[in-house]
Amino acid sequence: MSAVPTLRSFMRLQLAVVVVLAGACASTPPSLDFLDAADQLALDAAGAGALEHAPLELKYAREKLGEARVAADSRDYPLARQLAAQSSVNSELAMAKTIAAKARDKARHARESNAALIQELGDGGRR
Repeated sequence: MSAVPTLRSFMRLQLAVVVVLAGACASTPPSLDFLDAADQLALDAAGAGALEHAPLELKYAREKLGEARVAADSRDYPLARQLAAQSSVNSELAMAKTIAAKARDKARHARESNAALIQELGDGGRR
């Protein structure tokens, strides 16, 4: 009879191990690559000059990224993904505004250079 409680104890131990392993697999967090991607977009926008040309959009991108990290830390992965997507959109907007502002600056510079050349030619090249 002493073998029966030992066998039951062994079976309970096996069941406990299976439950723990199954729980460990279920609690493995999903990949958080989307946070790294959103972070890289914000860094790229900042590196392109968004601090000067699109500071609000960059600020919003960073705020949403921070909120996404908090949500991920709380294991609210759907919310974290949504907030990271919002961050990415704001970073892309900051990048687009930066590119547009730089293009406007180049166009203005070209107009000024052309005006100076026209003025110089109008004077007959005399200086």
